[in-house]
Amino acid sequence: MPKVSIIVPVFKAEKYLNRCIDSILAQTFTDWELLLIDDGSPDRSGDICDEYAKRDNRIKVFHKENGGVSSARNLGLDNIGGDFVTFVDSDDWLLENTLTLCSSYFDKYEIVRFSMVYIESLGGDNNRKLVLPFSKSKNAIMQRILERNSLLGVWGGVYKADLFNNPSIRFNSNLVMAEDWLVLSLLVNRCQSIIDLSDVCYCYNISNESSCSNNPSFNKVEQCFVAQKYIAKQIDNTDMYNKSMNSAKILLFKAAINALLREKKLVSTIRTIRRLKREYVYPSFFSICNYRLSLIEKIALIVGRII
Repeated sequence: MPKVSIIVPVFKAEKYLNRCIDSILAQTFTDWELLLIDDGSPDRSGDICDEYAKRDNRIKVFHKENGGVSSARNLGLDNIGGDFVTFVDSDDWLLENTLTLCSSYFDKYEIVRFSMVYIESLGGDNNRKLVLPFSKSKNAIMQRILERNSLLGVWGGVYKADLFNNPSIRFNSNLVMAEDWLVLSLLVNRCQSIIDLSDVCYCYNISNESSCSNNPSFNKVEQCFVAQKYIAKQIDNTDMYNKSMNSAKILLFKAAINALLREKKLVSTIRTIRRLKREYVYPSFFSICNYRLSLIEKIALIVGRII
């Protein structure tokens, strides 16, 4: 049985897939299995997966009809054999010491998270790092995640496989945005031990034009509201976590207003804000006034509360 199962959902990835898989093959920690989930790719991605599987018996390939990244990850979770599991997107890659670093914490922690770098241009010098503050505090880490003030991708860590034994901890195929935030919140809520590391291990390729990070829209913001609703139903009901969820709600309503103003007319924006208020509960007047926002942002949110 391998120590770590690595799940890579694959769709239209032939341009980047070799680099992704090669970064896994180059890991200094070698006790792993790689599950490549070909999500009905119309390009050569499926063939590339099969070619690698012929070269290394630690690689398993699953071909399925296209159903999205969530369904691909769920299929991977249904077939893992490792004690721990991690995720890599097919256009991203790992630094070669990632699993070695994480494995040194496996005896004490159920979740080991690491920092990452945004690759804005391949070979460029303008890449940005997201460095997590070193922490062993579940409450502090959970607060930052709920507030959307941390790394929110499941690819940013390695998780005890037993955490996924709860059937509610699966990726929601109805979400195309924030499905990571939902699962990560539930995993951290369920775990007993977690550590955030400042070490940069993951390279996130936002130079890929199809990346969700490059295509913000109101529909994607609303997906975050849906995810938050699921999170609120399942996490521990504490004052601390509820305060963090309210902070996230302020940021989401701010993002929704900005996206609507970019995409639609003012009348349509007002109608949509009213609908969001009914479905997701608008943050309180007091919390808006006391949140760290510019004066213009506070005025926009207060107007949104009044209408």
